[in-house]
Amino acid sequence: MPATQTQGVYLLTIRLPRACAVTVPRPDTTLAAGWYVYTGSAMSGLEARLARHLRTSQVRHWHLDHLLAVGRVLNVQLQLTGEKAAECRLAATVRGWPEAEPVAGFGSTDCRCGSHLARFPARPLGSVLAAEVLPALPGMYRELRGRYHDHSREDRDPFRTLVACILSLRTQDPVTDAAADRLFAVMRTPQPFAVADPARIAKIIFPVGMYRQKAQRLVQIARLVLERFNGNTPAEIDDLVSLPGVGRKTANLVRSFAFHLPAICVDTHVHRITNRWGLVRTTTPDETECELRRILPAQHWMETNALLVQHGQALCRPTRPKCGACFLRGACRYDELLRHAVVLAHVPGAPPHPSLDLVEPADAATSPSPVSSSPFRRAPAAATTPAPDRVNAGLPTSRRSKARSPAFRRSPFAVAEHNPDRANAAPQPSQRPKARSPVPPAQAGRSGRPSPGSETSETHGNTAPPRFTRVALGLGANLGDPRTTFRLAVDELRAAGLSNVRVSSLYETEPIGCPPGTPVFLNAALTGHWSGTARELLQFCKDVEVRLGRPARHGRNLSRVIDLDILLFGDEQRRETDLTLPHPRLGERLFALAPLAETAPNWRVPPTGRTVAALFRSLSRQRRAERQVRRAESFPASPSTA
Repeated sequence: MPATQTQGVYLLTIRLPRACAVTVPRPDTTLAAGWYVYTGSAMSGLEARLARHLRTSQVRHWHLDHLLAVGRVLNVQLQLTGEKAAECRLAATVRGWPEAEPVAGFGSTDCRCGSHLARFPARPLGSVLAAEVLPALPGMYRELRGRYHDHSREDRDPFRTLVACILSLRTQDPVTDAAADRLFAVMRTPQPFAVADPARIAKIIFPVGMYRQKAQRLVQIARLVLERFNGNTPAEIDDLVSLPGVGRKTANLVRSFAFHLPAICVDTHVHRITNRWGLVRTTTPDETECELRRILPAQHWMETNALLVQHGQALCRPTRPKCGACFLRGACRYDELLRHAVVLAHVPGAPPHPSLDLVEPADAATSPSPVSSSPFRRAPAAATTPAPDRVNAGLPTSRRSKARSPAFRRSPFAVAEHNPDRANAAPQPSQRPKARSPVPPAQAGRSGRPSPGSETSETHGNTAPPRFTRVALGLGANLGDPRTTFRLAVDELRAAGLSNVRVSSLYETEPIGCPPGTPVFLNAALTGHWSGTARELLQFCKDVEVRLGRPARHGRNLSRVIDLDILLFGDEQRRETDLTLPHPRLGERLFALAPLAETAPNWRVPPTGRTVAALFRSLSRQRRAERQVRRAESFPASPSTA
């Protein structure tokens, strides 16, 4: 443990999979399964206190130990302060979050605030930094409006807006605009779209991405608009998302930009920037939308997307943001999140931020630009909380060394890049940017890559801390309602601690080696980060299969309600009776490689070292005539965010 003695208060977000009994403080109390947020403080060593909470050995001296022996810490939030009263204020803030159920007497024996533990029926989305950011929002939006064009209030045709949104998926804006102009010069209303030949539309909109699939989807949408809504583009979110290929992002954009009705369109820019501000602390864009609807003043809803997209393209970029030149730096809490990441880097097993890859800004070594006289310019940090620079905070000194610290590990698969409207996108591995595979710090050599034969996440002994390992899972089903079953399986995996989840589209697969009359299969793949061992993940997947209706014993090549397979577990290789890694038939299955190439095209599969994209292309060429796999639709969204 390092010699640093940081002072501060903290929040632990704990997922309790089953009920447990604790002493609070005298009679036994049973805590029901669910989500819990605990507030604590450490005025003489924050790192050591968090390390005690996160260790795997079970020591039950405190009431919290009983909860942590059963539950799993999935999120840690900090406030770096030496003020003891901040703990009670933070506990009161948590008790004010929606659906909070305080546990009376828990953790509050030395104060009068009643409870430092609250239960939530679903994952809490609140950020401890939101209270600092909310008062500054009017000025922040005033600064944004002064520098960027707010085009959310321009008059637009609703149907054209909807079509342009469909065309824009995975396509650059100039290409989208030109294609929309050509298309609406020929047909302007749903009627000609509904009777048009998809091949003609595809020829007009070329070269937008996936132009053939989008052409077919536009014809389908036009027909449904005529049949269900009398030719009028709907304005309600539920009606819009019922159209094929329309997700919440597109629906909110059409509602706000075309109808000028209150809606928050959350894309990757809005999701990333609001998390960097500290306004939210969420895993997916849908969660960000849910939390912003709760805390963001309604007058900012419509303009948020228009302003933050431009800000994300100009300064707050996905990688190496230009914080030194940002006119909002005085109100943004990204610097504070970086300081928190430095503290957590000294805590074994500390989970990373649920959606951000906390990396040093591109201009961290430079002083703030004198171009703007904005009142939001960051003042020099106090000596008690030094700014996160390379010398004082221990940030990585090069791209090569970023792999040494999980808090600063750059992962191209973070959920901030998730797009819930990928309904028209098929895997194009050869066109995806090359990405670095995240490497656990214990295995990074001088090159920052895994050492040959190194283990990824297996722990030995009671005191070994868990490490987050990147994993890939395959999903398959052809009985019941596979879409609902897949969604429930992904929700269970998230609840069990799988973070940074990215899910592919759904693919239809012809039965291979199955009895005659076997229904078509639906397949998907997901990637994420898991803090347990490979065997723990295998057992959990088996438990999920049984809970969702699959028999414990099931023959091969038969119809099934759900099938969860571990395709990749970091760079681990093993061959056992019931667990082989990587999956022994991964390189032979198009229905596994096609969705995995969509979510993780540059993941190198051991022991060959070939990327998933290369394996997919090679197998596609070999089996081109069979046409076994067809992309069907985007992954179904959770109803909790609908």
